[in-house]
Amino acid sequence: MLAVHPRSAVRGAWIVDDSHWDGLPDGHTRSTTTATADPAAATATQAEVSVLHARVAELVGHVHVAQRPLTDYAAI
Repeated sequence: MLAVHPRSAVRGAWIVDDSHWDGLPDGHTRSTTTATADPAAATATQAEVSVLHARVAELVGHVHVAQRPLTDYAAI
């Protein structure tokens, strides 16, 4: 479980828990940077992308997610 929030009284409303940001870099320490990355250096080759896609597909195959019929949600 990643987080638990109270149920919203308004459809589509955001429920934000500010404590989820605790401990994340806020720019007041050396934990963050303002340097911009070189976009050319960040570009992956097609072969690298293919390898990554294959690895993600392999890992996702091991993830088990509970599945429910959409009618369960409609009933709620």
